[in-house]
Amino acid sequence: MLRERILYLRSMLMLLDVAALTLSFIAAYLVTPLVRYVLIGGEHWWALQPFGPYLMVLAAVIPLWLLLYEKNRLYKGVEEKDALGLLTQCVIVNAIGLLLLSFPLFFGKMQFVSRLLIFHFVGFNTVSLFLTRIIFREEVERARTSEEQRENVLILGSRERARKAIRYFKKAKDHFRVLGCAELDASAVGECVEGTDVSVISTVGKLGEVVKRHAVDRVVVAIPTSCLRDFGELMTRMEMLGLNVDVLPERAILEFEAGETVWKTSLDGSGGLPALAFRWVEYEAGELVVKRLIDLAGSIVLLILLSPLFAVIAALIKYTSPGPVFYKSMRLGKGRKVFDCYKFRTMVADADERKQGLRHLNEKQGPFFKIADDPRLTRVGKFLRKYSLDELPQLWNVLKGDMSLVGPRPHPLDDFEQYSPDHIRRLKVTPGLTSLWAVEARSDPSFERNMELDLHYIRNWSLGLDMSILFRTVGAVLRGEGQ
Repeated sequence: MLRERILYLRSMLMLLDVAALTLSFIAAYLVTPLVRYVLIGGEHWWALQPFGPYLMVLAAVIPLWLLLYEKNRLYKGVEEKDALGLLTQCVIVNAIGLLLLSFPLFFGKMQFVSRLLIFHFVGFNTVSLFLTRIIFREEVERARTSEEQRENVLILGSRERARKAIRYFKKAKDHFRVLGCAELDASAVGECVEGTDVSVISTVGKLGEVVKRHAVDRVVVAIPTSCLRDFGELMTRMEMLGLNVDVLPERAILEFEAGETVWKTSLDGSGGLPALAFRWVEYEAGELVVKRLIDLAGSIVLLILLSPLFAVIAALIKYTSPGPVFYKSMRLGKGRKVFDCYKFRTMVADADERKQGLRHLNEKQGPFFKIADDPRLTRVGKFLRKYSLDELPQLWNVLKGDMSLVGPRPHPLDDFEQYSPDHIRRLKVTPGLTSLWAVEARSDPSFERNMELDLHYIRNWSLGLDMSILFRTVGAVLRGEGQ
C-alpha cells in the first residue's frame, strides 16, 4: 500500500531526474551563447556550436549525477528533510558533480566543451533538483495522509493481546487503520475494547459478512489458538476470503514486552510487533513499479497512435444514433475504489434504464450480465464489440491509474452487489483492460470459471504473464472474438 506507493514515486523521481538533467543541459546549451554575447560581445549571439560533441558529455553526466543523488540520499529519506536542508544538499551534490566533471574538462584539454555551459548546466540543475524534491516530498505526504493508502486491519480478539496489537497499529496510523475487532462471544459485539476507541464489530464466525461490508486487508489473530475450536478451518476460510493473516504467538508477545525477543518482525511500520505472517499473495514492489511504468508508457503511446481511430469511431457513433459518444459507468477497482470506467457507447442512450427489464434474458451465470443479441445494441455498437474497440477509451483509465493494461476485468456496482464474500479476492489487485479470462474463456457463461482464471492470474502474476496475455489479446481482437 503506502510502501508500494512511495517506491513507485521514487522510481518516477529517477525518470524525472533523467529528464531534468537532459533539459538543464539543453537549456545551458541554448543560453550560453546569449550570455557570452552580453559579456564579451560579438556579431551573432544566436550562433550555436555543433551539439554532437556535447552528446558525449551528456551521456557521462546523467549516470554520474544519478549516482551522486543515490549516494547522497536524494531518493531515500527526502521526505524527512526540511526545505533548507534539501536546498543545501542539492547545492552540495551539484558542486561535487562540477568538481568531478572539471578534471576531464579543464585538465583533459577538451577544448570543444564550453566551460561557461557547464556552469550554466550546474545552476539550472540545482534549481530543477530542488523543485523535483519538493514536489516528491509533497506527493509522499499526500500519500501518507490518503485514506486509500492505508491498510485496513481487523483484529480477532478484544482482550490484553488484542489491546497491545491495537496500540501498535495506532502508532503506525500512516500505514494502518484498525476497523474493529471480532470476538468469539456474540454478546461482546457493540462493546468498546477497554482502554481504546475501537469497537467489537462482529463475531469470528461471521468474517465473510465483515469482508463484504468492509475492505479488510489484514486480519491479526490475537486470540490464543487454544481458544479456537478449529484454527486450521479458520485459516482456510481466511485464505478463501483473500485475507493476509498475522498470528500473534503468546510467548513471542511476552518476550517482546520483556525486551528479550529474538523473533523476526514482520509487520512493516507497525512498531515491530512480532507475528507469524501468512500471506494470501504478495508481489515484489519493484515488479509492481515496472508494471505501472509499462502501463504508463503503453497507454500514452496507444492513445497517441490510435487518436485518428478514436476520431473515426466517435463520428460513426455520433451520426448513427442519438446520445453521447462515450459511455461512463461506475466500476470497482483495487481495494473497492469506485471509479468512472470509460467506453465508446455501443447501446441506445437509455440502455441502463432498460437493463432490469432484460435480466431474465441474462445468458451468464452469477453476477455477470450479458446477452449475445442484446436489443439495446446499435449497429455500430455490434461492430465495436465484435472487435473490442469499445474498450479503447479505458486506456485513459490506465493512464490515470484506475486500471492496468492487464488484470481482472472491472465489474459494475450492481454486479458487485451479487458477489459472495469469496469473490472479494478479485478486488485485491488493479483491474485490467484485458485479462486471462478475456483470452481463454470469454464465451464461457460461468462466473465461477471467470473467478478461477482471475485467481489463477493473481496467484501466478508475473511481467511475463502480462506480456503473454497482451500478445494473445491482439490475436483475439483481430479474430473478432468480442461479444
